[in-house]
Amino acid sequence: MIERRPSVSLELLLYLILFTFGAWLRFNQLDRQPLTDAEAREALAALPQPAEFQPPDPGPSSPAYQVLTGLAFTFAGAEDRTARWASAVAGSLLLLTPLLVRRQIGRGAALMTTLLLGISPTLWAASRTAGGSAIAVLGILAAVLFPAHFAGDFEHVTP
Repeated sequence: MIERRPSVSLELLLYLILFTFGAWLRFNQLDRQPLTDAEAREALAALPQPAEFQPPDPGPSSPAYQVLTGLAFTFAGAEDRTARWASAVAGSLLLLTPLLVRRQIGRGAALMTTLLLGISPTLWAASRTAGGSAIAVLGILAAVLFPAHFAGDFEHVTP
């Protein structure tokens, strides 16, 4: 019996490097700039507060951002860095979405897409801004790509 030792492929190593670099870009010095007025309104709406205190209505807001940031505030404290944490996590998870369609578009194209998503200035900025935009992009992209991930698995099944 031949014993196989676990190995790490070059492709997996490249994904790990790209993900780590992209996540570092998103999380590095999240609190370097103070919150803008719009970010502060979003963060204030997510802040767990006593029932007798009602903050001013921030206008349209992301429920996902409010829930995730409210949890972050509860466990890590209310800081500028914590207000941007949910967006940075969503922006980092965006880097993994090309893995869902790797079989359909090819390994090289998926790696290149991961690289481009990682260094995109637009996604980088959205991932470092307190609000629901990065979370929304992640949700939309996952909703579109997740079914494509399983599309080929059911072609051989006949009714």
